[in-house]
Amino acid sequence: MKTTKRIATVSLIILLGLIAYGFFRTDKSTTALPTLQGGKPSQEGSSVVDQSSLNTARHFVQMQTSAEELPLAQEALRLGDREMDLAFAAGVREAQEHPLTLSAEAKESQTRLQEAESSLDRDNERVAQLTSALAKATGAKADKLDDQWQQAKVQADLDQDEVDNAKQELALAGGDAQGRIEELMKEHEAASRIADSTTVNAASMPDVRGLVQRYLQWSQLHNKKLELRQASQEAEKAAALFTTKRDTLESNIKTRKQEGAAGSGPAPPAGASFTTSARATSPELVRAMKRRSALVKDLTNLNERVEDQNRLESNEGIKHCAAPNL
Repeated sequence: MKTTKRIATVSLIILLGLIAYGFFRTDKSTTALPTLQGGKPSQEGSSVVDQSSLNTARHFVQMQTSAEELPLAQEALRLGDREMDLAFAAGVREAQEHPLTLSAEAKESQTRLQEAESSLDRDNERVAQLTSALAKATGAKADKLDDQWQQAKVQADLDQDEVDNAKQELALAGGDAQGRIEELMKEHEAASRIADSTTVNAASMPDVRGLVQRYLQWSQLHNKKLELRQASQEAEKAAALFTTKRDTLESNIKTRKQEGAAGSGPAPPAGASFTTSARATSPELVRAMKRRSALVKDLTNLNERVEDQNRLESNEGIKHCAAPNL
């Protein structure tokens, strides 16, 4: 009788140990999910572009994926890649259309850069003139021109260093709009390479036997279901956010149209020719057309992002992908 009790006690201790281990694995797996659509990007670096949709899709497709899940995982990866492209496109347009207000330090760096670039242009022109003259000269004249050419080259190198330093200072002061755009483009290329190299882990879970192995497999699937549910909720939040932005932008466009229809601008003075009037209003018309084009592009971008987030949220791979029915 005592032996039976001992066996039961040992079995109970082992079972409790397995349960505790299972809870530990569950907690560890759940916290491993990368930051999703509603938060900051989980990639290293200080990017202002949210790449979390792609990061989340990559997180899931690198898990074991059955043949039934495969098309769902591929679609999630495609949508994550597309959302990343749209996010970068929006970031570039934002940098182009709304440059940061320059601080006093940034303005000083910008002035210094402009002066350095003007000096460099003059130096390069001088070097080109001396190079051309040197090719035709001979004797003492050639030696003299060569000295001048060497001096001009040294001065051009010095001015190039000044340009580089001024650009760096301007970027640190937050005033280098073109530099911001170039940095965004480089980051987009890097993210695209990562997305293109990501493949779905097409491997079904093995058919295991034994209580311990079955419990571990159940725990893994349970964790996946929790993460998928979290991803679905984050996609729903992102869709709502983009919808709000889209509705606001649509309202702004409608208001601009109404204001444009209400007033046609001041009438041209008597005797003024149509050509003169057209020339006077042409710059403003061009600016208005550019603003309208930018608004339409922003609206199209937001429409596509809303659609993608809704697809991610409703994707059966996010809601039920290989997860146990608990």
